[in-house]
Amino acid sequence: MTQMATMRERGGTWYVEIRKQGFPPVRQTFLTKTQAKHWVYRTESLMNEGEWTDPASYDQTITVAQALQIYLDELLDSRPGHTIGKSKISCIKRMQKEPLFSGVSVVDLSPKILNSYCKKRRLKVGPKTLGDDLSYLSQAIDTANVLYGLGFRNNTVRDMKKLLQSKGTVGKSKRRVRRITPEEELALYEVTVGDWLHPIIRIALETAMRQEEIHKLEWSDIDFNRGIVLIRDRKDPHNKIGNDEEIPLLPAVREVLLREKRWAKTHKVFPYPALTASVSDKFAKKAERAGCPDITFHDLRHEAVSRLIERGLTIPEVCVISGHKSWDTLKRYTHLKPESLLSKF
Repeated sequence: MTQMATMRERGGTWYVEIRKQGFPPVRQTFLTKTQAKHWVYRTESLMNEGEWTDPASYDQTITVAQALQIYLDELLDSRPGHTIGKSKISCIKRMQKEPLFSGVSVVDLSPKILNSYCKKRRLKVGPKTLGDDLSYLSQAIDTANVLYGLGFRNNTVRDMKKLLQSKGTVGKSKRRVRRITPEEELALYEVTVGDWLHPIIRIALETAMRQEEIHKLEWSDIDFNRGIVLIRDRKDPHNKIGNDEEIPLLPAVREVLLREKRWAKTHKVFPYPALTASVSDKFAKKAERAGCPDITFHDLRHEAVSRLIERGLTIPEVCVISGHKSWDTLKRYTHLKPESLLSKF
């Protein structure tokens, strides 16, 4: 029998204890009740599934698989109510089952083992995907090192990644240049008439908002009086949570939203589809019908930023709308058409 988890708040900290038959008592502290409840639910689920490991047993014999689990647990505990990319979770779980890492402790994870893994993976994936693997593995080792005092000074995985980067084995994905022509834009609108995707495409091409940013918009985020749209938890390479940003409610977007508001029945601007991923999935099908199958939903963001630049907005002004943090990041999207420069001469 599992007793009710004990949760007590004292001095702004939540103290939690789980007592379950067949397991030692497990205790943890959290800053919020939401984090505590999330941890209780997940810990009890792991116990019921026979996949729980007592953190007290961790020491310098901690395995690679355990380090990856610690890292995953930390991600989930620190972001209750927020999703973590399915591809990231899948990658972590796949590495936990990797035969080359089976039974290998973090201490014994040698450059030779890592090199064998990288050669094996490169037969199936490109430099970008392999780089992601090594980044997650490196972060897992750092997390385990800090939380369990393993005493590492050097991270072998990070050193290996630097070496492979210098050789070109690991790197960024090839930067894509794909502008959308007026004819293609019209075709996309024609094949989505009457579909929930139609207004989403229009907003994306005006604001450069990502699909998840558009999909999770709520009516409370739209201030028609001030002319402001609030984007919650906007993507930031340095801060994962709490990056709420306001952007101007552009005239074309105001028109789209006012039309949608006439039929609003829920707090969400776009209650359909249920999953964010469904936006890009459906877009791919519609793009094929429109005769431009190579256009992706993310290309709309590229196009929107390029159009903002061509309208004469400064880089700081574009960043306010697009959410980019620096020119170095922004410039990959600004593929200006040569003919747009003629008016300057």
